[in-house]
Amino acid sequence: MAIWTDYLISHVNRDSNGNVRKVLPHIVYGETVSSGSVGTEEEVIYLLKIGYSIKTILWEES
Repeated sequence: MAIWTDYLISHVNRDSNGNVRKVLPHIVYGETVSSGSVGTEEEVIYLLKIGYSIKTILWEES
């Protein structure tokens, strides 16, 4: 299966002013996805600048 994106973001934490504090990106491995690792907005911007693709998702645990 072709990888359709490099990372998925399932959660964004914002402060009381609406500024992004933390994000939860997951690495896409074809048909599977990592459990995620807390990151910052700056880290996501860096990944985009160096050419990675990132999509957002709604994550539901089953």
